[in-house]
Amino acid sequence: MTPKEYRANTGLSARLFIATIGLCSALLLTIVISLASGAVSMTPEQLWQAFTHRGETLNQTIVWELRLPRILAATLVGAALGMAGAMLQGMLRNGLADPFLLGISAGAGLVAISTISLGIFINWVPLAAWLGAMFTTVFVYFLANPRNSVFTERYNWETPLLTRQQAPQQQSHADI
Repeated sequence: MTPKEYRANTGLSARLFIATIGLCSALLLTIVISLASGAVSMTPEQLWQAFTHRGETLNQTIVWELRLPRILAATLVGAALGMAGAMLQGMLRNGLADPFLLGISAGAGLVAISTISLGIFINWVPLAAWLGAMFTTVFVYFLANPRNSVFTERYNWETPLLTRQQAPQQQSHADI
């Protein structure tokens, strides 16, 4: 399928199609390089034999039980972190929002350090840190949400905060 046919069928631009193909190819190349390199380097032929369950048992064990699970976990964690960052920026409508700027990482760290310092739930520190991050996220979201905000008015540069009816009468310099 050519980019023009793809665009006609889905409505997506050719640039997006080419970028997607390029990034998927780069990911696949990175996975192959990660499978082949390490303490025990493998040639492409040895890698293919190990991947298809032929060849040396040691290479098969290295590929299927050590390298491939590590690569898949790293790929999934990276995708999850990228999606979480995009969701955070979209939810707050701020392209610069990140967990450090908003204090979410600090909330997770506070709960993690508290559980370690108090000696409670030592085996559950990652879950406690996640709960602290979620609580901080909800707290920051409600602070940033205009309907639930502490501030009832937003400053508009065209109109002053105090209208003429609310402002105390001031004498002008001409009246003095």
